[in-house]
Amino acid sequence: MNYEKIYELINNVNIKNSYNILEAVLRLIDIDLFNSQKYDIKTNVNIFRRKLANDLIQKKLYKNFPNKLKFERNNIYSKLINNEDCDENIYKYISLYLELNIIIFKNKKSRFVGKYNNNI
Repeated sequence: MNYEKIYELINNVNIKNSYNILEAVLRLIDIDLFNSQKYDIKTNVNIFRRKLANDLIQKKLYKNFPNKLKFERNNIYSKLINNEDCDENIYKYISLYLELNIIIFKNKKSRFVGKYNNNI
């Protein structure tokens, strides 16, 4: 896979638009979000954020997580509910929740969030 070409494409998009991780993932899941008003997008991102947080605790999703993430469940929940900046643990939670392999491109380098899973 040519990561340099992928990085260039992503970088060109990010010049025009900058999204946080939740909005970026939601835009990938729901293609129609691109045609929505900015207010509607923010509303949908907030709904998604709260759903992630509530499902973590109410559905006890943390029980299936690796030990490190189990211990961080309260921090993950708190950051999602309080609309704080996402950290690496939230990236991993989103990856596990949606069963996605997330790759992050930064400074012409790429890395996977968590372990790459061929079965996804």
